[in-house]
Amino acid sequence: MDQNCLQPGKDNASLRRLLAAWIVLLSVVYLIQALSPLRINTDSYRLLSMAVSAHQGQGFLVDGKADQFPPAYPWIIKSMLQLGIANSHSLVLLNLLSLAIGLGVLYHWCLQALSRSWSMLVMIFVLSSWVLVKHITIPLTDTVYMGLSMLTVHLMCLFCRAKGICKWGWYAASVLLTGMALMCRTTGVALLPVLGMCLLIHPEHARLTGRLVKHQGKLIIGLAVLVLLGIYPMNLLIQSAWFKSQFMDSSSYFQNLIVAIERDGLLMHMVHTLKFRLIEMGEIFCNVPWTRLPHLSPVFYAAGVLTWLLLIRGSFVLLRHPMLRPVSWYMLSYTCMMLCWPYFDARFWIPMLPVIGLMMWVALSQIQVRLPRLRFAIGAYMLGVVGLGVVALIFSTRISLAGRQFSEVYGNGSAKMTYRYALDNGLPVEMDQVMMREVRLLQIFEPLAKPENMLDIRDRPMIQE
Repeated sequence: MDQNCLQPGKDNASLRRLLAAWIVLLSVVYLIQALSPLRINTDSYRLLSMAVSAHQGQGFLVDGKADQFPPAYPWIIKSMLQLGIANSHSLVLLNLLSLAIGLGVLYHWCLQALSRSWSMLVMIFVLSSWVLVKHITIPLTDTVYMGLSMLTVHLMCLFCRAKGICKWGWYAASVLLTGMALMCRTTGVALLPVLGMCLLIHPEHARLTGRLVKHQGKLIIGLAVLVLLGIYPMNLLIQSAWFKSQFMDSSSYFQNLIVAIERDGLLMHMVHTLKFRLIEMGEIFCNVPWTRLPHLSPVFYAAGVLTWLLLIRGSFVLLRHPMLRPVSWYMLSYTCMMLCWPYFDARFWIPMLPVIGLMMWVALSQIQVRLPRLRFAIGAYMLGVVGLGVVALIFSTRISLAGRQFSEVYGNGSAKMTYRYALDNGLPVEMDQVMMREVRLLQIFEPLAKPENMLDIRDRPMIQE
């Protein structure tokens, strides 16, 4: 495939400089977010609690109980605790480092399919996303998994392009990173089908595949041997604590999925899930959360349909590119997984934002070439996305720079008394609204937290109040 076939028009040097300056400005604003006090939500509380519990030698527990979150991210934080560098600022910097890795991979992919200017537009699109701005400051696995999974898929792309024995080095590295991604986030299972597709569709394996098809008897025997060899490790996996926490525990996502299907029926469950996915993509396309404009839900549904059409078109384009096929396979695999997911939150798509941005703008670039009259509309849309992204960044920066007055600007007010008490900002505190579990985490990870008990809090068990 001709690398320049997707490049729309002349790549203007002055436009490139303007876009590069804007990317630098956005990067600086993102770095400012590292000054934010610790932002805690339900999932970040669980992850940080697992890290503190492991640091205290009690295992990766939450309030004394096992949790279904994989241990890789809590292990990283535990290691940071042991090194004495775990605080609210370093946790945000970890997210920013992961984001930089994901964007570096994205830019390399974009240069394979788009001009340099359009590649920069894709970067700005991702950096302007409200869902990324909102969560980059919260200790969660989303952004860390984004960087890890994008790097993994990139290694698969290198495998598909490589020839000879050297390609197996890329494949082995991608297998290793897939395992690490699974230990970071359960959604890493979406990488497994991509590994298999890379192995089957590699150009050098076409002849081998043809031979296997001709010798079906030997193929069946080989598969049977593989199944027999896999029985013992599969049994060990089923008996493991990880499998039980992920699939058998009543609070696991898998059991929640079963309950949702039994409650609504398979058909209605699929309808609800499809509606969730449409609204989520509508939020990403419009760059504003649906909850801010609930009376405009038809607009979000329409935007969701348009986004999915663009993603489908972009996916087909990338499938024709000899190096970027694994990107399309990963999008398909992740989407199939999300079509079973019985929850609603645009945050679930944070790991895929680079892929979504690439596919959307590959499709839009082709539309602009074929329908030049839409150039103004596409430009206006991008300006709107950037404008809303700037608003989100201004709002987030105000929170990040609030210092001890953080309690007055963060969240919906439910944690206000907790932060007032922990940050000791002189404002009146209603002790019945203070969540002491969160206070303990703030005393461990937040430099602004009041210092009493700071020395012994690291050794105090994280037990439920």
